Amino acid sequence: MCSQQYHENQPLEFYCEECEVPICHKCSVVRHNRHFLIDTQKAAQEQWMQMEDAMAKVKAQMVICENQIQKQVNLMDKNKNEVLFAENKVTELIRDLREHERTMKATLHEIYEAQQKHQATQLENFELVVTQMKSCAKRGEGVLERNISALQTNQAIIGRCEELLKERKPEICKPPQCALHGGK
Repeated sequence: MCSQQYHENQPLEFYCEECEVPICHKCSVVRHNRHFLIDTQKAAQEQWMQMEDAMAKVKAQMVICENQIQKQVNLMDKNKNEVLFAENKVTELIRDLREHERTMKATLHEIYEAQQKHQATQLENFELVVTQMKSCAKRGEGVLERNISALQTNQAIIGRCEELLKERKPEICKPPQCALHGGK
């Protein structure tokens, strides 16, 4: 029923397309004269079809959006899996590098120990030669200080000095160039 004053008992028979409202017969004459009017049943049917069409379009767009959501979720999952794979690969590489570090340090320590042993042997050889030379020199100085002219003793000391001078002297043991320092 119409809600306009003096039209309260009038049924809403028409629909004003310009104002987009249902109206009664009196409203059509008084307030909506010269407006395009249609029957309320026809207007309702047209709006029903428009609504169905709009809903179909919304539903179609909703399906598209849901597909986009699924694609986005799939991309996020793929991205997550790729990052996890990369993290695992980095962890594996670091573990391998640490193992290589331990192996290299152990090898370098073995090389160091062997060099130290060899150098200690060379040092002992130097010390033995020096001890022998000191002993010979001390004996010779003693003979010279006492002014002893015992030919046999003098000859033995001279022979020993010549022997010591002719002996192959130990050489300084230099460690090999380390490849890790580029030969420096």
